[in-house]
Amino acid sequence: MQGVARLHIEQLDEALADNANVFIDVRPPAFFDACRLKGSVNLEYTFSGPQGEKMYKTDRRVTEPVLEEFIAQGRIIVFFCNDSFSARGCHRAANAVITAVCDWGLPTNAVKWFGEVVSGTVPTRPDLVEGTKCEPPWH
Repeated sequence: MQGVARLHIEQLDEALADNANVFIDVRPPAFFDACRLKGSVNLEYTFSGPQGEKMYKTDRRVTEPVLEEFIAQGRIIVFFCNDSFSARGCHRAANAVITAVCDWGLPTNAVKWFGEVVSGTVPTRPDLVEGTKCEPPWH
């Protein structure tokens, strides 16, 4: 995703401590409740269209107005999710970045992607996660 910064595990301490960042976990609520980055918020994301609408588990969703409000407050949106879907990381978070920047035209300097995801953070930095079940399989 050209123009969108990717955060790596080595940058996580500093990024979580920076109040300008809002970490958005885009998974369904049950996944978020089980294990999440400390201080993150849950706004579910799934693909657009009628089929995507049927998949939502909650009304707490990634929407253009919600993201625009964060940006208006001077916040930087950091999308993340769980298991690495591919070598590039979690597909929900990557797709949320694409939707935010390409479809909604949000500025690339206001959106980031944490590619190591929850499952990548648990084994190396368990101090940065919380929840009822922060061990495999995270769902």
